[in-house]
Amino acid sequence: MRPEISVIMAVYNREKYLRQAIASVLAQSYDNWELIIIDDGSTDKSMEIASSFADSRIRIYNRPHKGCWHTKNYGISISRGKWILFLDSDDFLSKDYIKLGMEAITTFLGHEYYYPGKFKIVQEDGSLTDRIWRYREIPFEKRELLIHYFMNEMVNAIPHPGSFIKREVFFDYGAFDGSLFNFGDMAYTVQNGMMIDYKYLQRLEGYYNRQHSSQTNKNFGEKAKVIARLMQWVVENYPPKLYIRGFTAISNKKEKNIELHRFLIRRFTQLAENAGEHGKPFVDSARIHYNLLKNIRGV
Repeated sequence: MRPEISVIMAVYNREKYLRQAIASVLAQSYDNWELIIIDDGSTDKSMEIASSFADSRIRIYNRPHKGCWHTKNYGISISRGKWILFLDSDDFLSKDYIKLGMEAITTFLGHEYYYPGKFKIVQEDGSLTDRIWRYREIPFEKRELLIHYFMNEMVNAIPHPGSFIKREVFFDYGAFDGSLFNFGDMAYTVQNGMMIDYKYLQRLEGYYNRQHSSQTNKNFGEKAKVIARLMQWVVENYPPKLYIRGFTAISNKKEKNIELHRFLIRRFTQLAENAGEHGKPFVDSARIHYNLLKNIRGV
């Protein structure tokens, strides 16, 4: 029987956390799932731990190290479920999480990408904290808010782990950028968010996000590179009115170009200051737009 949902878990040196992640899937009250575990060339005992679980619904693959997003793309390509749920190999689920997500899909029909309103944050040992990681509601008719939040607040309003995503989304709109070290989900939602039909599930909870020093999003140098590159992509592909307040009130073309570069110089400078020693990509980007502004002004 074809599983209704494919849980995809990319693994790279996660021996400390992997057992709890897998066990949380096996403990689900909803049982029509497959768990695809792709080891991304781990050098620890991750494969040994994954192979210790005996369940016909678990499929395990061992591949050379190519990075998180390349590995998740492979999982998508071999998945059989109508829906895809990404579970990071250092996180875990409450026992009713998939059941609640599937019930929400049947309650709110017709969407492509259902995402939770929040994650609960746990410490490295798995113990619960009082911290909540909240996501924002993006109504279908206001999808441009994705671009506004990213360019003005560096907010990724929609998560990929814990979300229930139609498999066809990744074939209709494209896969993750496998060349990225981190923040591939932010790049995906920014670049494809204007096309995807999202549904915010405020009451869906039970995804536990573990905080620890070896998370890929703790690599701030790579983060700066990805964000600077993604901001430039936005400039080249989306109209400034989506992220610059009052832009449509400017009628003169030259003044519009001046306002665009002034905005970008401010944002890149702010980000460079916040990034400290990792801020070079933002400094370089600010310099590019400063020179473009000088050319427009004829300085």
